[in-house]
Formats: sequence, C-alpha cells, structure tokens
Amino acid sequence: MQCPQCQHENPPGAKFCLECGARLALACGQCGVQLPPGAKFCLECGASLAASDKLKAESQTASEPRTPNPLAPSEVGERRQLTVLFCDLVGSTEIAAQLDPEDWHRISKEYQQVAAAAVTRFGGHVDKFLGDGLVCFFGVPEAHDDDAERAVRAGLAIVDAVQTLNKSLLPSPPPLPEMATEEGILIPSSASISASGGGLGWRPILSVRVGMHTGSAVVAHGGGAAQDVFGDTPNIAARVQGAAEPDTVVITAATQRLVAGLFVVEDRGPHALKGIAAPVGLYRVVQASGVRGRLAAAAASGLTPFVGRERERQTVAEAWERAQDGEGQVVLLSGEAGIGKSRLVQEFKASLAQTPHTWIESGGSAYYDTTPFHVVADLLRQGFGFLADLSTEARLDALDRSLAAVGLKPAEAVPVVAPLLDLPLPEGRYPPLFLSPEQQRKRLLATLVAWVCGAARLQPSVIVIEDLHWVDPSTLELLGLMVEQGAREQLLLVLTARPEFRAPWPLRSHHTQLTLNRLTKRQVHEMIVRVAVRVIPPGEMLEALAVRTDGVPLFVEELTRAVLEAEGAALMTREIPVTLQDTLMARLDRLGPAKETAQIASVLGREFSYALLHTVSGLADDPLQAVLAQLTDAELMYVRGLPPEATYTFKHALIQDTAYESLLKSRRRELHRAVAEALTGRFAALAAAQPAVVAQHWETAGDAERATSAWQEAGDRAKERSAMVEAEGHYRRALSVLATQPDTPARASQELALQIALDAVVSVTRGYVSAETEPTRKRVRELSAQTGDTRQLVFSLILAWALPIARGEPRAALVFAEQALAAARNDGSNFALAWAHMAVGQTQFELGDLESAGEHAAEALRFYREEDHRDWPTEPGAVAQAILAWVSAHKGFLERAHGEIEKLLGHGQRLTLASQGCFVHVCAAAAHAYLREITGVTVHANQSLASALENDLPQFTGWSRIFCGWALALQGKREDGIAELREGLVGCAATGTRATAGQYLGWLAEAQLLAGQVIDGLSTIEEALTAVPEQRIHIPELLRLRGELRAAAGADVATVEASFNESVALARDIGTKLIELRATTSLARFLARHGRTDEARARLAPLYAWFTEGFDAPDLQDAKALLEELK
Repeated sequence: MQCPQCQHENPPGAKFCLECGARLALACGQCGVQLPPGAKFCLECGASLAASDKLKAESQTASEPRTPNPLAPSEVGERRQLTVLFCDLVGSTEIAAQLDPEDWHRISKEYQQVAAAAVTRFGGHVDKFLGDGLVCFFGVPEAHDDDAERAVRAGLAIVDAVQTLNKSLLPSPPPLPEMATEEGILIPSSASISASGGGLGWRPILSVRVGMHTGSAVVAHGGGAAQDVFGDTPNIAARVQGAAEPDTVVITAATQRLVAGLFVVEDRGPHALKGIAAPVGLYRVVQASGVRGRLAAAAASGLTPFVGRERERQTVAEAWERAQDGEGQVVLLSGEAGIGKSRLVQEFKASLAQTPHTWIESGGSAYYDTTPFHVVADLLRQGFGFLADLSTEARLDALDRSLAAVGLKPAEAVPVVAPLLDLPLPEGRYPPLFLSPEQQRKRLLATLVAWVCGAARLQPSVIVIEDLHWVDPSTLELLGLMVEQGAREQLLLVLTARPEFRAPWPLRSHHTQLTLNRLTKRQVHEMIVRVAVRVIPPGEMLEALAVRTDGVPLFVEELTRAVLEAEGAALMTREIPVTLQDTLMARLDRLGPAKETAQIASVLGREFSYALLHTVSGLADDPLQAVLAQLTDAELMYVRGLPPEATYTFKHALIQDTAYESLLKSRRRELHRAVAEALTGRFAALAAAQPAVVAQHWETAGDAERATSAWQEAGDRAKERSAMVEAEGHYRRALSVLATQPDTPARASQELALQIALDAVVSVTRGYVSAETEPTRKRVRELSAQTGDTRQLVFSLILAWALPIARGEPRAALVFAEQALAAARNDGSNFALAWAHMAVGQTQFELGDLESAGEHAAEALRFYREEDHRDWPTEPGAVAQAILAWVSAHKGFLERAHGEIEKLLGHGQRLTLASQGCFVHVCAAAAHAYLREITGVTVHANQSLASALENDLPQFTGWSRIFCGWALALQGKREDGIAELREGLVGCAATGTRATAGQYLGWLAEAQLLAGQVIDGLSTIEEALTAVPEQRIHIPELLRLRGELRAAAGADVATVEASFNESVALARDIGTKLIELRATTSLARFLARHGRTDEARARLAPLYAWFTEGFDAPDLQDAKALLEELK
C-alpha cells in the first residue's frame, strides 16, 4: 500500500507508513473516497470493495487484447483543471545554517507532516517535497466539485498548523543582530532560533508562504501515485507563492473566481510575475467568510431569477401549512448536482419572510463526512444564538436559558450538549455525569430531539439540512429520530441529497420525496434570457445553449455567462466554463476504471452503439457490459435495448465534453482514427448513412487526405437529399482541410471539383449573384487554367456567364457563353456542349433572338445526357426544354408550346433534387404565364413554393411567390395578389437576382391596374422598363401595360396610342407573334372606344388570321371576342 504523504510503498495490511509514520487509508476503487481500515463497503457510494477490485482487475485484464491499432491507456495522461498549491518555508537557508543537519531534518519533517496533513485533510494530493517546500495538487488524481475551495482552505490550514507548531516551542533567548535572507527579508536570529528541550539547543519559529493558481494542465501518470504536471499552472502558482508575505495565502484571480464569496480577500491588483507574459491579478486570503456553499456566496451579488418548479414549490408550501397545524412534515429534495435543490430551499425561505417562524439550516460537507455530529453542532450554534465574541460563561448562560425554555433540565442536558459546542464546563457548575459512553450518546440524542420538538412547540420551525450524502452517520441517526418523533410537532424538516443517497429511515405518510427533474426547453430559454439580462441571445444561440445544458439550471447559468463573456465563441467549441470543470470532472473521477470507457465513448458522440464501442475499445463483452452498467447506474448515460443491440446516450452534453476534453490531443487522434477505420470497415452501412461523421473523425485524426474526400462525399450526399445548406458547409469544410495539404496537381484538380460543387449549391442557397459566388467563380477560372482541363474550363466559363445573366445583363453574359461554346467544341464532350449551347440559347432568348435561342436549345438537348447532370442543382436539360416551350409560345405555335411543356414536366419527373424540381415547375409556370393560362401558373407555382419552403431555397421561394401573386390578382384577389407579389420581389432582391425583374415588376403594375391603383401602377411600370433594359424579350409586354395604365389614367389619345404602337412594332421586330397579337388587341380595343372601329378591325383581323393553332388560348379568345364586337 502506497503512503499518500511520502509515496513510500508499504507492505499489504500496514496501517501506518514505515517511512513517515502517517496513517495509511483504504480507498474505494469505484469513487476513490478514503475509508477506515477493515471497511468492506464504501461509505460514499456503497460499492463493495471486493467487487470493485474484481471489476478493476477484469477491466485491466480485458483491456490487454486490443484492436490491431492498439489504443494507449488513459494512464499515459490527461488534460484536467487543477488548483496547484505551492508552500515554502521562509528563511530556510538561514535557519538551516544555525542548526545541526540532523536537527534541521527533524524540524523539516515536523513542518512537512503538519503541512501535508492539512492538504490531505481537504482532499489534496502532496505531489512532492522540494527541500523545504511542498507542491500540492487539487483536482488530481481525483477531482471534487470544489477543488479550488479545498485548496484555499488547505492553505489557511497550513498557516494555522505551522503557527500551532511554533507554540509548542520554548521562549526565545534575548535578541541577536539581524541577518539578511536571500529573499531580502530581515529576520533576527532570535526570531529564527529559540530554546527547546529534547537535546535540541535551539528551535526556529517557522513562517510559510502559500500561493496557488487554478488552470488547465496535462497530467502525465507514472508508476504508482507519481505524476508530472505540464503547463503554466504550476509555474504561475510557484511565482504567486514568491509574491506572498510570510504567513499569508495568496491566490490568483482565476482561483478567486471559483471561490468568490467563500473567503474574505484583499485585492492586491495585477502583478508582473517572472516568466509570465501578462500581469496576473492577485488576492490575499484573510479568512473564511462563513458562507456555506456556492449559492449562498452568489446571493450577495444577486441570484438569477427563479424559473419553473411551480409544482415543487407548491408541495413544499403545502407541507409547511400542515406543519404549522401541528402535523410534522419531512420533505426530501433529491436531484443531481446543479439541478436547483438549494435554490428551491432559498425560494421557500424567501416566501416565509412575513410569517413568524424559526429557521435554522446547515449541511453536510465532504470535509467533515466522518466527523460525528458536525452538522448538529452547527445547528446548535444557530439555535442557541451564539455570538463569536461571547465568553464561555455567557454561552453557558444562553445554553441554560434555551434548554430550560423548552422544558429541559440544564443540569442534565448541558453536560452532554456542551462538548459538541467545544464549551468547557467550569468545575462545580453542573453535577458530574456517571454515564458510560453509550449512555452519554443515548442521552445526547434524546436531549437533541427533545430540544428540537420543544422549540417547535414554542414557534413553528423549519430545519434545513442539505447534502445528506455528506452527512456523518451520527447525524443521520439523529435525523431518523427527529423524523419519527417530530410527526406531531410544528416542525418541517427540509432535506436535500443527490440521487445516490438512500434514507436510512422508513417512509411514512408525513414524508414527501421530490425528485427535481431537468427544466423544460421553454424554461431553459426563459432562464437564458434572464441570465443574459440586457443582451437577448438570438434564436440559434438559445437553441444551442438549451441542447448543451440539458435543462440543468447550474449548467444553463454558467454556460450562458461563459458564452456571453466570450461573445458566443464558447458555443463554437467544446469549451467548458471553468466554474463547471471541477464539478463535471469529479463525476467522471468517481467512476474509477470506468472513466476510461467513458472517455472512449465521448469520442463516438453523444449517442453511440454498443457494437461500435465494443470494436473501438477492444474490451471483451463481460467487462464492457459491467462498465456500461456502472455508467448507467451512475446516471451518466441512458441505454435503449440490450447489448449487443443497445444504444447509449450521454445524459449531459457537458459530461461528454468533459470526458472528451480530458483526453490528450494525441490520444484523441488515435481514438478518432480507430473510430473512422471501424466505420469505414465493419460499419460501412453506418458510414454511408452518416458520411459527415466519418469525415469529422478523419479530420480530427489528422488524416487530411481521407478527411477531404469524406467531406466531399458528405457534401454530395447532402446535395442528393436537397440539403443544400448542409452541402455547402461540407464542401467548405473539405476545402478547408484540403488547403492543409501540399500544393500538387492532384490537389488542384480536387479543389477545382470542390469549388464547382460549392458554387452550384451556393447559387441555390444564396442566389446566382450573391457575393459568396464571386470568389468561388474566380477561383474556378484560375484552377481551370492551371490544370488545363478543357471540360472544367467550359464549366468555369459557364459560372462566369451565370453572374451577368442573373443580374439581367445578357449582352455581357453572351461573351462568356460564346467563349464557353468555343471551348466546348474544342473539348468535344457531350457534357460541355450541352452546358454551352444551353447558355447561348438562354442568353439569346433574353436578348430577343428567338430563332437563335431555339436552335441552341435544340442543340443542348441533342448533346444532353441525363446521367451527366443528375447531381446538379440546376441542369441544362430542363433549361433547354423550357426555352423551347417559351420560344414556341412567343412565336405563336401554341399547341407546340403545350407539347414542349409536357416534355419539360416529363423531364422533371426523372430528376431527384428538390432544386431541380422547383426549377422545372417555375419554368412551366413561366410558359403558362406567357400564354396567360392562369390555372397552369397557379398549379406549378404552388408546387414550386411548397418544395422551396420545405427545403429552404430562398430564390425559388421568391420566384414562386411572384407567380402566385400575379395569378391571384388576375383571379380577382387583387390585394392578396399585390401583397404576395411584393413579398416575392423582396425575396428575389435579397438573393441579388435581377433577371426577369422587369417582367415581374410589370406583373405588379398590372395587378395595381386591376386594383384601381393607377398612379402606383404608372410608377411601377416605369421602374420595370428601366430595371433590365437589355432583356428585349419582355419589353413589348411592358410597353403594352404602359399603354393600358396611361389609358386608365386618362392620358391623351396620341400618347396612349403611341405606347401600343411601340409595343406592336417591337414585338413584330423580335418575332413574338403572341405578344404582337396581345398588344394589337389592346390597341384595337382602345381605338374602338374612341370611334375608330374600322381601323381597329383592320389592325387586328389580319394578325388573328395568321394563327393556325391554339384557338382556345386566352389571347386568341380575347382577340376573337373583340373582332366579333367590331363587326
């Protein structure tokens, strides 16, 4: 057995260290708590020590047969938050010079023993003795919820212990001349050496400096209890110790943040410490503040507004009502650390502010969990109203009065109660006790119960005892008696404990146990907003905080503050607030050997399968299932199903993050590689379903080549599911990882493919002319030239063409389209030729060259091969087929146009991406709009809108709303149509797309005309005519609408007639017979209204006679009806 003080290895069964004489403590293999010799079960977690040792042995044995890629055990080291305490003896060199070496060795041992005892008393670990100094760690080998507090208390205890040691020395001889120490402190020789017996001529009066700092460190484990700590934390602690005055404790601002309110401190301001880059804020610890717990310490600066727990508050309030009526009640609040037990108690206390009552409270402490009646003594001091400056006689007088007031005889009661309060009994004041120890114990318990019940009869009372899991057995025995005998008193016992606590008393009708569950998502959001106060987090931050904090109030409060302080950066990483690190790490450390499995599982994710963990960990089934059972029993994980089909989930994201962050980076890389290899091997189906997970593992494993390919595959899979936003993120991640690889031709080719894929999805998610597309397209052109890939050169020119075409600049676009066509002819591939002919065809259509547009669209379809374009968000086959439909409609071949629309829809049925489907329906709606077939417009616009909204495609959403709005207006729903049109126009503007803006503004003007908003319509039509003047195909219709609006506004005949004639002339020049007919019909109707019937008929009849098909089309029906009227 290894000594915790000097690390000497002692023989099995030894009770005291052979080297230093320290008591050897037994430790639980599950939770690590120290136990008395001979213990068979742990008093902290209840684990069987024999079973724990067996499990540990099995785990160690089973861990030997590892996977082919062996994973290093966690004993290599881990990352942890530590509070490092440095203690040094002042003036030791000068003292040693005055003493015989043997005497100095003996005195040093005494000093080291009392200092080490103070450290171990508070759960610290004495790492090493450096001459006359101590290096101590809190947080290793086992973390506690309050390691920083333990360290500070240990520091104060060291100072007290050394001063107590000095008091045992004899008085000093007369003063001698002063000497200068190495530190520059003048110490009189007489202050350093004093007379002493026992063969030592002089003994020094010792002084110490204590300094400490809290921060992250890497703890490398060696053999036994040996360990090395790496990082700045020990260095800073050593420098802080050097800055302390003799017999003082100095801490850094980092430590002070964790213990604020628990100690009285003096701010010493920032100090420049040797070897430390930035000044460090220092505080001198004066004394403990007397405040118990973090909640009480935080109360001084204001607590976060209370959220939720209405049912629990009501239950406690009802118990209080019964207690006031003489029906004693017991309420046990159970829940994990940070769930809000103490806060609920404080809320209840505040609710009694106006109610006469007696309130006393205390709680268990991990420092005193084996000290009998420690909690009771604290309660008695409060109950008897002791003040710090009262003399012993005054305290005894108060004790006599208090006991007499409840009907007890002080002569019998005080002698058994006084020792609990450290009160010496003056000789003769009380009769002597002639009781055995057991009889004294029974009388003490009876006296305490009688006192509590008697006080409750005088006034309704509330006794609060928190943290029962740390309460000593003697106090629990007393509580059991109070629970039973207080049932008929005006007494409410409010108790709190963690889930592992099991009450040793039977459950009665007047007992209530409340398990505090996690807050709901709504309550978490409310709490976040209240913590943030003046800065309301955006919706996505609220959601991310809610997911990561899992409804635990402490987690919500601390992580919200950390995120706000870091301006959101804490959510972008797995960073854990320093105020939570000790609490979370303590839960993991209590697992013992199971912690390593939890660390491995943390790499797999929040949720993971038994089979995957089994493969990666290399553990055999029996020990792995035993460890997982321990993790679920400790409520760190949930389980669904039974192994080997079971799935496990970390209960808290922050527990998973803590386990993950405790791993060394090198170990993380090993584990991530093991997971990635397992996924791509045995679990290939899972990898295919979650390629982004595989990519993440390869990237974190440091395999950039595989990570790039995996991210690219993840982007492709997301695009196939029409998850364009996710696809964009995956492609960008692939490019980011690719940039870390050497610059080679292969890398350039892969980057070119990635940049093209990225542009395709960004064009859909952000718009064809969004700012995000420009650098991508520029890079594509550079890479195409660099690689000499003619096919990709064509596509880079297509990307260059897409920008001006989307901006409504077809002349500039035509230059790139023709260059693409030339390059495609040089390349000769069907893929390149299909894209290039499509680009030229669409550009010529917008320029108003219908013949050229039709020819190139037909050529695009001739070279189009569906398998070449299946994964493209927009693809040339649909565009080319749409152009043919549009050209046929404009040229007046209306039945042919319907045939082309059917082909377009048939083509769309073979496409799989949501963006492709939206594009087909928008194109079909546009063809029906040219034909003024409102039903067709409505059907296809609504289908496109539904899909665009479902798949978050803002550009298609804007286009679809415009079509829907125009159709509504023409169907008589004028106001609704105008509103929808405006919303669609705003949506399109947000994506930066201006193509067809003139046509859409024209539709808004037409809707305004139909709604009687003529003045607004005139303004809108002028805006439409100047929006995209190069798109000649839409100008004739806009000129026609201008004529209609001018006529409605009462403009003179010549002005209106000129507008119509201008529309007819331009339509004839372009060759759009359909628009020419529509404009001529508007002109003829206007002429007829002004008595020029013959002229009207002469203009319209020949043009109508030209048409040989599509006589049921709205435009032809309208012209025919007007000609009938003109007869």
